[in-house]
Amino acid sequence: MRLVSLYSFCLLISAPLCLQAQQLCVKGQITDAETKKPLAAVSINSSAISDKQGNYTLIITDKKKKISFSMMGYEGVNCDVHNAMDTLVLNIKLTKKAIELAAVDVASPGMDTVFGNKKFSVADYEFLEDKLILLTFEKKLSHAKVMLADASQKILSTVELPDEASKLYKDYLGYINVICSTHIYRINVKNNAIRLASLPFDDYKKLIMPCLDTIGSTIYFSNYQREYPEFKYYAYNTADSSVSAFKTVCDREGLKGYNMEYYFLKPKERLVARKLADEYGVDKYLIAATMSGLTSSMFYNPLYAPLMVIKDTVFVFDHHADAIFKYDKKQHLLDSIHIDYHHPKNWRDWKRQVIVDTKTGKIYSVYQKCGFWYLKQIDSNTGKIIASFKLSGQYAEKIKVSDNEVYYIYRPFESLQEQFVYKESLQSYK
Repeated sequence: MRLVSLYSFCLLISAPLCLQAQQLCVKGQITDAETKKPLAAVSINSSAISDKQGNYTLIITDKKKKISFSMMGYEGVNCDVHNAMDTLVLNIKLTKKAIELAAVDVASPGMDTVFGNKKFSVADYEFLEDKLILLTFEKKLSHAKVMLADASQKILSTVELPDEASKLYKDYLGYINVICSTHIYRINVKNNAIRLASLPFDDYKKLIMPCLDTIGSTIYFSNYQREYPEFKYYAYNTADSSVSAFKTVCDREGLKGYNMEYYFLKPKERLVARKLADEYGVDKYLIAATMSGLTSSMFYNPLYAPLMVIKDTVFVFDHHADAIFKYDKKQHLLDSIHIDYHHPKNWRDWKRQVIVDTKTGKIYSVYQKCGFWYLKQIDSNTGKIIASFKLSGQYAEKIKVSDNEVYYIYRPFESLQEQFVYKESLQSYK
């Protein structure tokens, strides 16, 4: 009896020792496979987690020789443990899961994509019948291309520009040109293929770009200079080569302050201004204002009084006289309409831009508030705002209107999308 009791006592003493021999201590560090940074809060066998430095310690028995490591956003790792030692160092690297997201249209439901390509952005565009002329770039406009695209967004023709591009420009004859840093190219399209023709750079800017529009044999142009607060509109009759000035635009208060800049110069500076004026055949006040830095100041507002031909009637939007002036084909004044749409409650909202739908003749004034653009239709008979439309795209660019639809270039805020051309219908006014 005593022998049995002694045997039982030995079994009780040896049991914990046997259990301890069956345990295995596994420890190590868990890191991100890509960044090599330690990962905290990784679950190990659902019974332990890693600390801030990614370190962990786990005790396992013979009955459970598998270790699983899991963390949200990472691929799980399972390890089979076969070790005769009582301690095992096991460092683990977890790889992030590749999550496949469905394609999402980030545009507003009211926006239709006219043209978009994930490989490049659109810097400018012009309408060519039922097609689009596009100025595109991948990284910068120093390596730009001109493209022709149809209504299905298919690219029909592409030409790489040899010079750094600036913008597309449609002249008074209806030709589409691309303005570059040292060249101007006319875009010719034949059989859906683009051909570029180089134009004389200085002569084009001096003789063609001042021309604004035409009616019959009459070409309308101006002597506008950004640096001077007064200019005139002229009509050139190609039939008899006669030229007549029919409208003067002037910011009278601005002109007074402009001319005073000459008298603020020192005597020696006035002498220089007069000599330069004689040499270049320009007004000494223009030279003086340039010398004083007035025209490059943030407080200087250049004149904005665009001329547009709408259904054989010449419109001059003289915002400095608070009026729209209408003229017939012979430059006879038909009517003058008082306007105040350019004096909103917050004067910064108006963006000094008037757009005319060339197909419908409707007139729109452009405003911006909190990054959103607003087009407000102006009644051509009363000068009053009769409707307003808010664009869905915030910070849109190159806004144009054609056939009751507004077009613009837009890239959704904080998205990786390139700049696309969108359009919205102007029929649903608010």
